[in-house]
This record gives sequence, C-alpha cells and structure tokens, in this order.
Amino acid sequence: MKSLTSRQNWTYCFTLILIFPSLGQLLKYTGIGGFLIYALVIYVLVSHFSRHAFHLFYERITQKEAIILFIFILILMAINFHLIHPLADTGIIGGGNDRGNALNKAAEQILSLQYPYAVRTYLGNPISPLPGAILLAVPFVILGNSGYQNLFWIILFVLVLYSLSKDFRTGLYLLGSLFLLSPIVSQEFLTGGDLIANNLYIFIAVTFYSLLILKGVQKTKWLFPASIFLGIALCSRFQYILLLPLLFSFSIQNTGWKNAFKYTFIAGIVTIILGFSFYLASPAEFTPLHTYEKLSRFETHFPHVGLLVPFLTLLVTFQLCLTSMKKRLDLLFRNCAIILAIPSLAGLLFALILRQHANILTFSDYGLNYLIFGSVYLWYSFHHRWLNQPVPYFS
Repeated sequence: MKSLTSRQNWTYCFTLILIFPSLGQLLKYTGIGGFLIYALVIYVLVSHFSRHAFHLFYERITQKEAIILFIFILILMAINFHLIHPLADTGIIGGGNDRGNALNKAAEQILSLQYPYAVRTYLGNPISPLPGAILLAVPFVILGNSGYQNLFWIILFVLVLYSLSKDFRTGLYLLGSLFLLSPIVSQEFLTGGDLIANNLYIFIAVTFYSLLILKGVQKTKWLFPASIFLGIALCSRFQYILLLPLLFSFSIQNTGWKNAFKYTFIAGIVTIILGFSFYLASPAEFTPLHTYEKLSRFETHFPHVGLLVPFLTLLVTFQLCLTSMKKRLDLLFRNCAIILAIPSLAGLLFALILRQHANILTFSDYGLNYLIFGSVYLWYSFHHRWLNQPVPYFS
C-alpha cells in the first residue's frame, strides 16, 4: 500500500471508503446521476474542506464542550430513532429493513427458550446473524428493540477512540463525519438495522483485546474476559471469523507464542462452541448458512465464484498475517478493513457487471463491514499528522 502521508492518496482512499457502502441506497433513490453528484461532493469536501473544518473544530470546541455536544447529539439520535423507526419498520419510509427485526425475533425466541432460527422476519427472510449477534442483542430486546444497541455501541466507540487519542473531540468528529458523509450509516441507524452495532462491537472487541496485548503482561488479567468477548463478537457473522488468524499473528508479534496461542485459542473456542451448539441443535433450521448463497447466486455467469472469493479472502488473510504489525495498531486496523472488504466488494463488482440492482443494494450495504476499521485507520494515519499529535501504537 502506498504511503498515506500524501494528502492526495489519503483523499482518494477516504472518499472511496465513504461512498461505496452507500452506492446501493443512492442508486435506489437517486439513480446514477445522484450517486455521481454525491461522490463528487464527498471528494470536494474531503480534499478541500476537511483539514480546515478539523482545525476549526479543535479551536472552537473544548473537551468539556465536546462531551456536552455528544450527549446532546445522542439525545437527538434517540428521539429520531423513536420517531422514524416505526415508519421504516412498516415500509412507509424506505421500504423497510428487516435486519433489526431478525434480531428482535431471534432474541425473543431465546428468551422464550425456543430455537432462534425457527422464525422468519416480517419480510419473510431467514435469520442471518450467527448466535453471538443474537446474544449481544438480547439485553436491548428486553428493553424493547434491538435497534437501541446502536446507541450503546456508538457511545463505547467514541470512548474507545478517546482511549487511543486522549482527545474526546477526535472521536466525536469522526463519528459526525461518518453520519454526515456516508448516508448508509444514518439509514441503517434510523431503520434499526444491526450492521452499525455489529461492526462497532467487532471494532471495540478487536481494539480492546489488541490494546491489552500491546500493554504487556501486567494487563493479562483482563485478557481472559477480553478474549471471551472477542469470541462472542466474532461469532456474529461468518466473515469476522477470518480476523482471528490476523489477531493471532498480531499477538505473536507483540507478546510471543505462548500468550498468542492461549488467548486467541480462548476466543476461537468460544466462537466454535457458540456456533456449533446452535447448529447441532437443529442443522436443518440453522439459517445463517444461507448467506453462502449471496455469492453462489452469481455462479451462472461466474463459475465457482462461491468458492473462489472465500478462497481469495483466505489467501489475502494469510498474506496479511505475514506483514509486520509490531506495536502498530493502525496496521492491524488496515488489515482488518482489507479482509472485510474483499467479499462485499467482490459481490458488488459482480452485481454491477450483471446490473442486478437488488444485489448491488445488498453488497454495498455490507460495505459497513470495512467502513469502521478503514475510516479509523485513515483518520489516525493522516489527521493526527496534520495536528502533529502522535497516537500511541500508531505510525
């Protein structure tokens, strides 16, 4: 990867990361013209105004004011969700989003001591998330709606960014940039979808675990619960399991074989036990396996693509495991973004070639999988150079 010290390189990368996840939604509601206008606007904003706005934000807003502003924004977000989500859920706005409904129904099944994958969403779709996502959604379903977890994980996300930069304004500014410049983020939040929460708690779990690894043996008492949380989080969707080899390599490079094997083994065994316990309970009803068909549906035109894309992702994963990540949390984030981008970008490419609008919408939405890791990597890789404020464990 070329150095991101060049402002132009950073601009291209950040623009692409922001626009691709929203491609399907923009094509659906505005057409190709609307998407091109959006892409041009984002490029201009990122290339010509982001640095000035960032400095202005830092000069005008104190740490205390940023915290107050964040609380105010959270209140507005909660009100908007409460007002708009019921309309979206009934299809009045946007035709409905049943990802949140899938978690609601599955969690309700668990609370009733029933098999979570025996139900369908209100759109008739099977339950796609793995058991980890359902278990993490249970507390919020008890409160009334799995969509509430988006607010919870957004709060923790900003706090994690604060732990990295020791500046509350940085996390708030990045969060605002994602909501304002990437429409899919706002759309997913307001419709109660789980992709925001899913990717935020994956990012938080990876960061929490990795920071403990970097801080050394004095923090090992926290590594056991961190590994358990990581294992539960990884068992939310199949593609996240590929992050485990990368974390194993990161752990070897920063703490040695013994601790690396011990704690990634704990995370891995939690993921395996959790996934297989639900699968073995009723293999015929374990509906997350249908997600494989998302790529195999292209096999009429692209033979064996359902095998080739996962194989390519696996090859890239092992190649990235061989790269140096010694005391470099930013490179871990970059590698996570690359791994998570391959399946969604491959599916999006095939859908665009075949002009399959439904699949364009599906695979572009899953761009949220790499948006969080990619944006955080780019943010800290370049903006802190502008401010001349080095971040521990970053370049």
